[in-house]
Amino acid sequence: LGLFTASLFMADGLLRKGAYFGARIERYMPLPLHHDRIAVGMSLNGIIMAGANYLVTENFSEDFWLTWTTFLDLPVGMALFYTVVYWARKKPTDREA
Repeated sequence: LGLFTASLFMADGLLRKGAYFGARIERYMPLPLHHDRIAVGMSLNGIIMAGANYLVTENFSEDFWLTWTTFLDLPVGMALFYTVVYWARKKPTDREA
């Protein structure tokens, strides 16, 4: 499900310049964003988190998986989200496309 949603965000970001998902995410943010960048970034966030969860599930013990899902998954996802927002924000020197 995560990869499916990530593929929808990626298609919107690459094919439609973030016109659907990117514009809707920007509504809830306190700063202006590049629609295509936020859509692609959220897609990459989903792909990375799905890959990390798969990696932990397949290669580590059940105890570590429980620790990962309880304490580590959320901070990693939040750090990726803040990185995406930092990358997607519009700076005062950016030109309008």
